[in-house]
Amino acid sequence: MRVFVAGHTGLVGRAVVEALEASPIMEPVVPKKRVDYRDQRDTRELLNDLAPDAVVVAAAHVGGILANSSDRVAFSLENTLISTNLISAAAAVRVRKLVNLSSSCVYPRHCQQPMKEEHLLSGHPEPSNQPYALAKLNAMELVNAYRDDRGLDYFSLVPPNLFGAHDNFCLRSGHFIPAAFHKIWEASRSVQREARFWGTGNVLREFMLADDLASAIVHFLDSAPGNVPPVVNVGTGVEMSLLRAASAIAKHKEVVVKFDQDTSMEGMPRKVMDSSIAHSTGWSPRYTFEEGVSRVWDWLHSTDKQSIRLGSSSLR
Repeated sequence: MRVFVAGHTGLVGRAVVEALEASPIMEPVVPKKRVDYRDQRDTRELLNDLAPDAVVVAAAHVGGILANSSDRVAFSLENTLISTNLISAAAAVRVRKLVNLSSSCVYPRHCQQPMKEEHLLSGHPEPSNQPYALAKLNAMELVNAYRDDRGLDYFSLVPPNLFGAHDNFCLRSGHFIPAAFHKIWEASRSVQREARFWGTGNVLREFMLADDLASAIVHFLDSAPGNVPPVVNVGTGVEMSLLRAASAIAKHKEVVVKFDQDTSMEGMPRKVMDSSIAHSTGWSPRYTFEEGVSRVWDWLHSTDKQSIRLGSSSLR
């Protein structure tokens, strides 16, 4: 199976390419030059030329709570264009299988916990990431439409908060976990050896290594046509506070973690998914959060790149 990976240079895309390369029955297909998936014609021409058997939509405009709150136009417009163009182009050139990657942000702010696939559209998204969530919901609806109207083997996977190698470690645009790595690295080189974070540290999240999402994608790509439900949660089912998560990262550098108790930038108070449908098919995540953290620290220190950009500084 030749699988086109849109977004192959990002956190998830790189992990997917590596997982496909390790598969004896699948082969990753990536563009040889940079493609703007916001351009409908270029996207369709690319897929027509490559003629893949399957498409993984991992391309997206992403960021943490600060980026989501300060650049709402980009999170709404760019994600809508990217997903719409890729999904419609795949259908137009008769790609037989498509995996659309969504986000746990699509669930309502006041959703029942743990969140099940049946809870989608039962309320309004968290306001701080609503543009991103609505764009992702639109993509999921388009996938369902092609599935129902055209009989295509298209489906959406919903992962929790992801982290891993090749993440965006910038403090302004990155998510909480990569930003924590950045802050803790900086603190480890300071006299105080103290890392400060927004919020109370009490909100609960579900974190998963990007490698585990990649294994889920390969697992479901290998399913018989029609055997995968339209929407499937793919998570760990393990929730933890941001304080616990940051402390697990800081443990590797002997840094003290402190939160400023400002609740204005915390988002949903709790967000954990019920991934029992995915687990019932034989897939389950391989890594614990602590194991994932160790792998990221190892990667940051051993990568053969000259430096990993961490916003205002670099890790050498």
